[in-house]
Amino acid sequence: MVAGVIFMLKRRNGGFSLIELLLVLIVLIIITSISAFGVYKLISYYKVRTFSEKLYSELEYARSLAYQKGSSEFRIENGYCNVYAPVGSSIPVVALKIPENVNVTLSLSFSSVNQVFKRNGLPYYNGTINVSGYGFTFKIVMDNISGRIYLEKG
Repeated sequence: MVAGVIFMLKRRNGGFSLIELLLVLIVLIIITSISAFGVYKLISYYKVRTFSEKLYSELEYARSLAYQKGSSEFRIENGYCNVYAPVGSSIPVVALKIPENVNVTLSLSFSSVNQVFKRNGLPYYNGTINVSGYGFTFKIVMDNISGRIYLEKG
């Protein structure tokens, strides 16, 4: 009888069974797959947000160039967001490449295809620039009366 008890004690201290290891492995795989999707969504959000912030910064730079050079212009063309100073220049001062899977649309009053900044730094047209991608949207709103340019989550 004592030998049977010692044998049972030795068997219990032998480690985990194969079924226990498989269950733990399956739970870890499920948790990893759920968290990987969340991380992908977070990375996608920050790609769109970062580009929106860069675009906002370039618009503010275009405004400051208008003070210095008399005028400046913002255009979206050939996959780039370009800033020209002064208006009518053929070589952009800044060329910001639009990332893959990100769409940028410019909707201004009077159906203009570019935003012009006057010598006083005010935008010539009211309107928005919509930056969207991966299911997220940001808007850059421009007001030609107050001169305010701001970024908001759409």
